[in-house]
Amino acid sequence: KPYQVNMDVVRKTGNPDVKFMHCLPAFHDRQTKVGREIYEHFGLDALEVTDEVFESPRSIVFDEAENRVHTIKAVMVATIGQDAGASATPMPERVPAAAAGAAA
Repeated sequence: KPYQVNMDVVRKTGNPDVKFMHCLPAFHDRQTKVGREIYEHFGLDALEVTDEVFESPRSIVFDEAENRVHTIKAVMVATIGQDAGASATPMPERVPAAAAGAAA
């Protein structure tokens, strides 16, 4: 069944403080090439969210996108470690295959 966040869906939440989040990109109007193609081929003005919801005060998509940058940086620091030149987990010393075979 097709799904779209529109103002009817927002009203049905019964929450006057409901917020709309989206990871972007969102095809909510015909202002882009893809948006125009969707309209021409399928007759849809929007896909997953209507422009009315996307541009409303309930929409926090750009705040979410901005905060995603900081989240990605934090994950990178946690993964790489404090020293960008060093791994968070030391790599085992590499032993050439010939030396490994000779030691066995």
